[in-house]
Amino acid sequence: MQHDESNSEVPKAFAGAKSTRHSIEQHSTSARMYKLATAGDQPPTNRSYWVVPDQFLAGSYPGELDEQAHEEHLQKLWRCGICTIVNLMEPTAHSLSSILGR
Repeated sequence: MQHDESNSEVPKAFAGAKSTRHSIEQHSTSARMYKLATAGDQPPTNRSYWVVPDQFLAGSYPGELDEQAHEEHLQKLWRCGICTIVNLMEPTAHSLSSILGR
């Protein structure tokens, strides 16, 4: 999925963010308090959960074997403001679903 540059709407999580090294260092040294998610904070997909509501989402790798299902899954993430995905799997790791052939 490619990001549509014509869409000027910035996801809430990135509003006001600066990309300079100084601002990153400055923010990393300042203490912040976040409200952790509760069971009532509904995630955008059934394989994800909010850590910090509307700011930090965690879950399984968002890929799908079916191309249409894959696109729909990514659109759900995009609509709730997720525009960066960090994959923490080892390069040789496989999900249980892929091992079982599901």
